[in-house]
Amino acid sequence: MASKSGRTAGLLAISVITTVSFLTQEACALLPRDTTIRQYIRNAKQRKLTSYEQSLFRVLGAMESDVIAQTQPVLRVSSSDKNKTFAMHPITFSIPAKHVHDTVQPKARALGTVVPGDWSTYAFLPRKGHTPQQLAQLERDYYVDMQRSFFGLTWKKAGWDCLRHLELLASGCLPLFTDIADAPRGVLALYPKRVLKLLLEFPGIRKLSGVPGRPSSSSSPTDQREVEINEEEINLPLYAIAVNALLEFTRNRLTTEAVAAHVLRRMGVPITRPKLWYDAEGDSSCCLPGRRRKRRSSYADAGSFASAFRARRGSLLSAAVAIELSTNQAGSSETKSRLLYPACSPPTPIRILFLSLERDEVDYMTDTLLHGFKALLGDANVVDYHRRSVLYNTPETLFERDWAPKRSKQYGSGFSYGKSMLFAMDLSDGDGEVEQDHFEELLRVDIAGHAFDAIIFGLVHRGEPPLLKEVCSAYPRERVAAVHGHDRPPSDDELARYDAYTKYQFVREAY
Repeated sequence: MASKSGRTAGLLAISVITTVSFLTQEACALLPRDTTIRQYIRNAKQRKLTSYEQSLFRVLGAMESDVIAQTQPVLRVSSSDKNKTFAMHPITFSIPAKHVHDTVQPKARALGTVVPGDWSTYAFLPRKGHTPQQLAQLERDYYVDMQRSFFGLTWKKAGWDCLRHLELLASGCLPLFTDIADAPRGVLALYPKRVLKLLLEFPGIRKLSGVPGRPSSSSSPTDQREVEINEEEINLPLYAIAVNALLEFTRNRLTTEAVAAHVLRRMGVPITRPKLWYDAEGDSSCCLPGRRRKRRSSYADAGSFASAFRARRGSLLSAAVAIELSTNQAGSSETKSRLLYPACSPPTPIRILFLSLERDEVDYMTDTLLHGFKALLGDANVVDYHRRSVLYNTPETLFERDWAPKRSKQYGSGFSYGKSMLFAMDLSDGDGEVEQDHFEELLRVDIAGHAFDAIIFGLVHRGEPPLLKEVCSAYPRERVAAVHGHDRPPSDDELARYDAYTKYQFVREAY
């Protein structure tokens, strides 16, 4: 703690004394956002803030409140029955937290290499003969290119939501979302849309035409892209403020874990996830939710305490603690005291059943949301069926000769999401591998016994998910959600089909 406060104080002193170094790209990359804002305002006392600066500061400060407003349900009146109204809950793609950087890297170029739709700029495409290691290096190079660029171009593709938007935000590269002004209210609901609109006018951007949402200049053909950015005119302190604020926002709102938590909060499901149920200080901060101190446990012996953990299937009792409790020999008396009498009772993680139709086809909405549930709650507490093969990875994968060609054929080459979970693909009931038909029978038993706290239907835009009737006969509508991830808005028939089963329909294109 002392070293951290000392480092912060040192950065504050440097920012106040050496104003000249603050204007370098390196300082812009390394100074924390709060320090940057204080220094910027201090320098601005000698002059008035421009109208653009005032507008940017205002929308940066209102990002959270904007998202709260944008994620309110979008109501649609049925075209066939005017008395019927469907509530669509907006949702977006997300990105694994490992891709969100903590600091802004020094910039080497004004604009990123890749331009969406221009294949001549796709310098990071996997090839058929690439090894898994070479594919991983290509993905790293792709992110490094964005990290070293001030800006990156992006726009609507098949749908408004796109992984590239998230990749730019996570890399500390300001996205030039050229047609963001045309986005309806019910799309990109978790994005800071007002900020993205203002970034198109950021100091240093002289010309931006011939791309979606931006008219072409009169002297150029309609399909001629013209992007002119003067690096010398880029306001580096202002850039540091904007990019650090967006990095923090991405980490809090747009990671897979954050979007999964958003879904559970919207459904009213209390989020209790696996955590260490004791620590070295005996602190009760591990209690979830609310972090309230609970009564000390008073189990008579280590055996009864361990059995309490094992009573619920999927309990995440660590191996070290399990050995300590079962042998009751190793460790000091102080350690045993903390094990037997923790400061707070261990939280029971919630369990989710995630049902989707297919295993092999890529679907960004389903795959990123499932990744988020796994990252938030742990693999043992999220049962997915059918299992999404594009997400799963095993050490044996590195030795499969056909793995690289398979990934190179995936949409987006699997960048940012492919093979991002190191878990086994084999179906298991906890005691060993089981056949698919047997596993489905076990799920029916669990569903009938209300073993899950919430049920999520993914890929509903591609067909009816498995075990739909079993879920709807056993669970109330309030504990069931359907996720529409299509590039277009769902039809009235699609909404009506699941309205009878679920109270919450999460829609990517909600308009």
